[in-house]
This record gives sequence, structure tokens and C-alpha cells, in this order.
Amino acid sequence: MGANENILQEVKDAAENVSGTDNILKFVQNISSQTNLLGLNAAIEAARAGDSGRGFSVVAEEIRKLSSNSNDSIKKIDEVLKKIEKSVINISNKVNESNTVFNAQASAIEEITASIDKLSSTAQILEELSQKL
Repeated sequence: MGANENILQEVKDAAENVSGTDNILKFVQNISSQTNLLGLNAAIEAARAGDSGRGFSVVAEEIRKLSSNSNDSIKKIDEVLKKIEKSVINISNKVNESNTVFNAQASAIEEITASIDKLSSTAQILEELSQKL
């Protein structure tokens, strides 16, 4: 496998790894949603408890803030990962384009080499003929 093929494989692997993070983000987002519900339920129970639930109300509010902050972070991570995925796809396309150009250049070099070999053979034949004359 050539260097370009190795690079292309690495780029494909990177794209798959980035794509694989979607499930992890969904899982964490689900935890964030459940935490938000837990905080909401805790706030309701604290309100029902009246004055004796006031301290629990503060805890419930902090749980909801934590959930909200987690959700915001998940969105930012998702945006960054989408940008990375787009960059990886662009890199993959560029490597493919480069590979096509390199292959075309290799074919052209082979043709030039064959032509030079023919010219060399022809020059040798001409030299031999000129020596006979």
C-alpha cells in the first residue's frame, strides 16, 4: 500500500471515529435530559414540603443548572465534531484528487520512459548504421 493509500485509510478511520461519537453524545444528552427531569421533580417535591423543603429546593435548582450546562456543552461538542467531520471529508476528497493526479503523473512518466527507451534504441541503431557507412 502506497503512502497516499495509507493517508486515505487514516482519513477514513478518522471520519468513522468522529461519526461514532454521535451515539456517545446522544447517551450523554439523554442523561442530561433525565437529570433535568430529576431536578424538576425534586423542585416540585421541595415546593410540596414547604419551608422544610427549602434546602432541597436549592439542590433541585442546582441539579437543573447542571443539566442545562451539560446540554449546552453537548451542543458545542456536537458543533465542533461536525466541523471536524467536514474537515476530514474535505481532506479525504483532496487525498483522492491527489491520488488521481499522482497516478496520471506515474502513467505519463512511464510513457516518457518508454519513449526515451525507444529513442535510445533508435539512436543506437543509427550509430551502428553510421559506423557501417
